[in-house]
Order: sequence, then C-alpha cells, then structure tokens
Amino acid sequence: MPAEQANQIADPLKNLQQIILSDIENRIGQLEIAHKKLGQQLNNKDEIISTLSPVLTDLLQIKIRDSRDEIANALSPVMSKAIKKQIHDSKEEVIDALYPIIGRMISKAIAEALKGLVNSINDNINNKYNLKIWLQRLKAKIFGVNVGELIIAEQAPFAIREVFLIAKDSGLLISHYSKNISGTNDAHIIAAMLTAIKSFVQDAFAKEQTGELYEIEYSDQTIRIEPGLYAYLAVVYKGVAPFGLNEQLTQIQERIHTRYSRFLRDYQGENSRLTKIDTLFAEFSGKYDKERE
Repeated sequence: MPAEQANQIADPLKNLQQIILSDIENRIGQLEIAHKKLGQQLNNKDEIISTLSPVLTDLLQIKIRDSRDEIANALSPVMSKAIKKQIHDSKEEVIDALYPIIGRMISKAIAEALKGLVNSINDNINNKYNLKIWLQRLKAKIFGVNVGELIIAEQAPFAIREVFLIAKDSGLLISHYSKNISGTNDAHIIAAMLTAIKSFVQDAFAKEQTGELYEIEYSDQTIRIEPGLYAYLAVVYKGVAPFGLNEQLTQIQERIHTRYSRFLRDYQGENSRLTKIDTLFAEFSGKYDKERE
C-alpha cells in the first residue's frame, strides 16, 4: 500500500482516538471535580445537614406516621433525661412556666373545699339556735359576709406578735409592745426602716396617685399599718386577720390621738406622759388571744 494512502487512513484513526481520549479526559476531569466537591461537602457539617435535612424530615414523618409506638419507645429515654436535666438546670424557669397552671388548679381545689366546708357549717348553723350563733349571725350581717365564712375566719390561726407606735415624720419609736422580750432590742431599728419604706413608696408613686402604705407581707407574717395625724400604728401578726381588726386599729389610733395629740405633735423622745399607751397595746393584743382560746 502506498505511503500516501496509509497516511490518509491513519489520520482519521488518530483523529478518532483523539476525540475518544478527549471525551474520556473530560469525563475524568468532571469526576475529579465532583469528587473534590463531595469531599468538601463531607468535611462541611452545615452542608451535610442542609443536604440531608429535607430527606431526613420526610423519613421521620413517615416513620412517626407508620410506627408511632416504636418512635415513642426510642425517644422516651432521651427525652426523659433531657427533661430531668432541664428541670435541674432551670428550676426557676420551669416553676415560672408551670405556676399559672398549677396555681389555678390549687386555687380551684381550695375554693371547692372551702365552699363545701362553708355549706356544711351553714347546715349545722341552720339546725342549731343559741345566743352565740345568733350573735355571729348579727356580726356577719353587719360586716356583710356569710356566717360560715365568719366562723371559719374567727377559728383560723391568728396571733399579734408586736405593736409599734411610730412618729410620722421622724420615724422615732414612741411605744412598742412585743410578746417576745428579746425582740424589743431591734424595735427602734424596725421603726426607722418602716418609716423609710413608707417614704420610699409614697415618693415612688406620688406622680401617679396619693395614698398610704397599709400592709406589708413577709413569709407568714403581716405588718398592718394604720396612719394617723402625728404617728402611725404598725401591727405585726401571724395568721388570718379576723373581721373587725382594721376597725379596732382605727379606734385605737383615734383614742391615742385624742388623748395625746399635743405630746405626739412635737415628739422628740420624751415618753414620760405616754406610758399608758403600752398598757393599751397589751390589752388590745390580749383581747384577741382570749377570743381564740
């Protein structure tokens, strides 16, 4: 075969070879790029999550739909530990979240229990007539309350711990009665702090409205404040205040100011003319002790 013819045949073969090799090289190049990109994706957690998230979400939905009990059994140990840890680490947040629900449940239960107790007492009252019950009915009518509620309130625990008479402007302690003798050492400090608290509350809310601070609660103790022209009363008690306590404090305040107003007006610490106030406070406290016996 002449050389010229051989060259003509070889050229197309070479061209075909180049075309095939070029296509293979292109494919190899694309595979290398894809391999490199896949490697980068595998090393990037965010990309893996972004890629698999739709698929896993669909699979999980299908699994939950078809195997609900199996999913619940699988997640139960993990969820239980997570909940326990969350409660342990965030007790206050959990309490804040549950408080409204639990509070309503407890309030409803207490209300129903008290309602049943009041109805039971009323039934007994309606079947018994004596002077004491008649007086309680009269008292309940005066205060505008249910007889059963009045009896419950009168039987509830109540004890007067301390009584203070404090100068309105200076905060000086004028008179003090306490069942706990050791507590009298702090009476002057308490009087000054109460006056400071009253002044702070009045200053803080003066722009919105004028008024008085009437009550402070701490734990199971309550401080009832009865304002006066020159001095105010502060009664510390534990338990449920009986009906008529506020009226009693108002009457005591009126008696003190009627008798000692000229001494209280310019009070600077002289107590020689005010000794009978201590006796008045002792009688006031003893009156409620006898009523609870």
